[in-house]
Amino acid sequence: MTLIGTDRWLERPVDPLYEGAYIATLDQSETGPIADRFKATYNYQPDVNVAYAYDMVALSAGIASSAGPDGFNKQVLENATGFRGSTGLFRFRSDGSSQRSMPFFKVEKGQLKLVEKSTAGF
Repeated sequence: MTLIGTDRWLERPVDPLYEGAYIATLDQSETGPIADRFKATYNYQPDVNVAYAYDMVALSAGIASSAGPDGFNKQVLENATGFRGSTGLFRFRSDGSSQRSMPFFKVEKGQLKLVEKSTAGF
């Protein structure tokens, strides 16, 4: 049996029971710069919601600067190619859900080992 977990498992030190498990989580090389700036400003380590919020503000600013207020429409927001942010590639679907491409890791000797990078596109 193979265990598959979420990044919530990483909120605490990796338990030895997770050895061999697979986890889809954000790539720290992409979220690291935002986390470092956040910690320097607020003196504590951010959680994943900081990176998601950063991406939403950046996406909103990008749409506003390139298309103005009229850019906030269904066609733009449901762009099939998606958007790249500090949390990786993501897109919004017509049913209101989102889709995300995340790297896949395996727990080996208590550390995360990259198994598969996130896709470059949808």
